[in-house]
Amino acid sequence: MRTKIFAVWILIFVTVFAIVGLVFWKISQPRNPNRYELRAQFETVSGLKEGATVRFRGMVIGNVRRIIVNPQYVEVSFLIGKEIKLPVGSIVQIGSQGLAGESYLEIVPSSASAFLAPGSVLEGKSPVDLTELQVKALVVLSEIVAIPF
Repeated sequence: MRTKIFAVWILIFVTVFAIVGLVFWKISQPRNPNRYELRAQFETVSGLKEGATVRFRGMVIGNVRRIIVNPQYVEVSFLIGKEIKLPVGSIVQIGSQGLAGESYLEIVPSSASAFLAPGSVLEGKSPVDLTELQVKALVVLSEIVAIPF
């Protein structure tokens, strides 16, 4: 009798565990079946936010789904329409609308004839940081001023 009760409780536990696991797996999947996910790895994403647009050849084709910071890099996952086929070797760079505008992802295509599969990881090119650019400009300017005429 005890063995049967124990077996029933094990069955209930396994069933509940499987249902919870299935629910979490389903939640983690993209909600729109007409889109697929790609990822890009960057050193820095300076100002990029979840929900930002993804562009290809100037057209909006998707949006940033998630930004995950790792010790070695920042991973950006984004969703694009299933009808968009990106060549293998394409790179992703972060663009900005104007000097203080919103950041977005720009996909720069390669000349390859093969296409990326869903879930592929692309190379990311981090934007030039304006603060770093200002520091370099000041260093160059001070060196120019120090040149005797």
